[in-house]
Amino acid sequence: MARKVQTSDALDDTARNPLILVVDDDLHVRKMLRHLFEVDGHEVIEAEDGRAAWNIALARRPAVLVTDLQMPGLDGFSLCRALRDAGFQQLSIIVYTGQRVTAEETRDAGADELVLKTEPLSRLRDLVVKVRSN
Repeated sequence: MARKVQTSDALDDTARNPLILVVDDDLHVRKMLRHLFEVDGHEVIEAEDGRAAWNIALARRPAVLVTDLQMPGLDGFSLCRALRDAGFQQLSIIVYTGQRVTAEETRDAGADELVLKTEPLSRLRDLVVKVRSN
């Protein structure tokens, strides 16, 4: 017999496994990251560029944003600044990029963390786990 999920259980699951918005113009990267986070029980939504991510963020209020920087239309830097300017202070923003950039540059744009695409995926996963435990 299936266990009935109580409201408090659902809230606990949401707190432990925050909604993640993955933003990258490369479909393969989005799918890879979706799989990485869903294995840990997260709900993952995707956007192919900054403009789509902006609209999704307003509607869904994710807890974590993992974004590339170089995208058509609204790039990752502009997306980070726009979200912070709009009051998304509790949103954890992780820049995941192959672009040559420094952590200071991404922090100046409003990001909390920088992970280069050349780094092991475990670093990105660990940052999301860290956000979940805060």
